[in-house]
Amino acid sequence: MLLLVPLGLSLCLGWARGGTLRKLPSADLRHPWIPLLSLALQLAIFEPTGPLPFLRGHELTVHLLSYAVLGAFLWFNRHLPGMVLLAAGFACNAVAIVANGGLMPASEEALRFAGRWTAAREAGFAHNNSTVIGPHTKLWFLGDVFALPAALPLANVFSVGDVLLALGVLVLVPPLMGAQPFEPREAAVAAAAAGFVLGLLVGTVRVPAALREAAAQALTASSRDVTAPPAPGAPSPVPSPTLSQAAPTSIPSRGYTVQVGAFRERANAEAVARRLRAQGYDARLVSGPLVRVWVGRFDDEPAARRLAQDLARAGYSAFVRRTP
Repeated sequence: MLLLVPLGLSLCLGWARGGTLRKLPSADLRHPWIPLLSLALQLAIFEPTGPLPFLRGHELTVHLLSYAVLGAFLWFNRHLPGMVLLAAGFACNAVAIVANGGLMPASEEALRFAGRWTAAREAGFAHNNSTVIGPHTKLWFLGDVFALPAALPLANVFSVGDVLLALGVLVLVPPLMGAQPFEPREAAVAAAAAGFVLGLLVGTVRVPAALREAAAQALTASSRDVTAPPAPGAPSPVPSPTLSQAAPTSIPSRGYTVQVGAFRERANAEAVARRLRAQGYDARLVSGPLVRVWVGRFDDEPAARRLAQDLARAGYSAFVRRTP
């Protein structure tokens, strides 16, 4: 839906430069039906129109197929202006989706900012074609980490790839309408403005909270293991006194567990834990800045991964993590 905005702007730009829609049918655009096919495939599997009954259980395959079809369209029309930008944006999004099992990663912060945070996401489920970024998300920076505020029309989350796609549409459509090309000076100003906007967006990306937390835990763990050796001839350092502290009762012993969601509202975490217990899982809550739902206690990682796979097949967004 976000591409409707650059599409509208490109049409206005084409008209302002003397272009007309009547020239679109005669434009050198090959196989123009392919993007419509790609859109139809996505409408068939994602809300609000899908998923169609006969495609249930095949959503991820159809999603990847829609991207393959769109990639063919870009290849057939690689001679047109703007196709380099479109191909770059397409590649960024496709790589992120393929790397994450057919789902586009999106940050919780961006989803909340855009007003797209739903009860399903709060419960740890994937929603439509995206999943919430977590510590094990691959190439998260290519995901939907930017957002238009909820107060704006068509507010949504978007990625670097979406920005490149939008710029490609702005470059592609006016020439297809027969618009006069930009003068070199005008093109330089437009490129500088687009680069400024893109740099502003990329420079203000919010690192997902789950990744910040995972990085902080890794840094803390590594700092405990690193000590500077004493200089030759220097006296041995005297250990400083330490205060004994009782371990938090909410944190299990060191090992592995499976996390199924992290919530700001404790009531939401309790609801997920009750549902898991009703299904026979050993679910518990771990308090902190976010209330986490942990399932199982394991001494080895493979056993925890098997449980995470079972929970994923049951529809939960689950991943393995080390316990302190």
